[in-house]
Amino acid sequence: MTVEELRERIEQSLKGVPSPPRYRLSQLRECLRWQWYEVRNPQEGESSLTELGHYLKGRLFEDWFASLIPQAVRQHEVSLFGIKGHIDLFVPPDTAIEVKTTTTQSLAFVPHYDHIAQLKAYLAALRFDGINDPKGFLVYIPADNPALSLNYIYPVTLNDGEYEVLCLRAKTLIEAETEPPSIPDNYSPDRLPCSGVVFNAPYRCPYFENCWGQIGTIVPRSWVDGLGAELARMDEEMAKFEKVMEAKSEVEKKIKEVMQERGLREVVISGDKFEIVAQMADKPRKYLDTKALKEDFGEEVLRHYFKEFYPIFIRWRKK
Repeated sequence: MTVEELRERIEQSLKGVPSPPRYRLSQLRECLRWQWYEVRNPQEGESSLTELGHYLKGRLFEDWFASLIPQAVRQHEVSLFGIKGHIDLFVPPDTAIEVKTTTTQSLAFVPHYDHIAQLKAYLAALRFDGINDPKGFLVYIPADNPALSLNYIYPVTLNDGEYEVLCLRAKTLIEAETEPPSIPDNYSPDRLPCSGVVFNAPYRCPYFENCWGQIGTIVPRSWVDGLGAELARMDEEMAKFEKVMEAKSEVEKKIKEVMQERGLREVVISGDKFEIVAQMADKPRKYLDTKALKEDFGEEVLRHYFKEFYPIFIRWRKK
């Protein structure tokens, strides 16, 4: 077996067979319209091998945790109005455990709201199936120090109001057959989850235009403000950079002039920590001398080859 064959075997194992698009309990807290469009018109694109590697790492730690509770049922399937989910570990008769792999640096941000919402949806499905007062636990296992998981076990409960809301959301999604659920009143094309700036990068829902048409489809206002703020912070650094580049161009221009005047093929200028190495190419490069063409044939002959266009200048400025 060769290295290439081993790589292909690992890649195939990580990718596996993609599951068909479907509603998922783990996403029930997210936008209902997004889920509706995702099932009927999924966005193309494969997960990166890095993402798949993180998924595999999580499954390995889940396997280890499951070995500690022999009576637990792995990937226990539950359903809420037909929307299915799979609990990492279900301990009969009434306990759901979700195992999340993380890092020690990320422990300051747990428990994550999305993980709590996911487990609450599973608890709602257990209650829907007739289990009264189900119990839930979130367990965070740092991959670089699994022993710390002893201190990061969080109980999760579900009250009557949350159960009713989750049931309503699931029922609304299932009953929306030909048209997506309506846009919530508190949603806006200029705010998350529709659009915004996340981790200093512009984000827009992949189904943004399905909901908002041409309103803000070029650049939502949240992007303008977020990117404008980042650009304003970069102005000073950009000025320093441009000053350095101007000095660099001036130095290189002078070196080229001296080399051409004296017929030098190589020049090395050394400092204490850096050096400039200038070398003349072994073979000449050809270029089209338009100035000579005009002198020999006249500008009228070349006019046919010139095309007019109106340039577009874009400026960012603070209001």
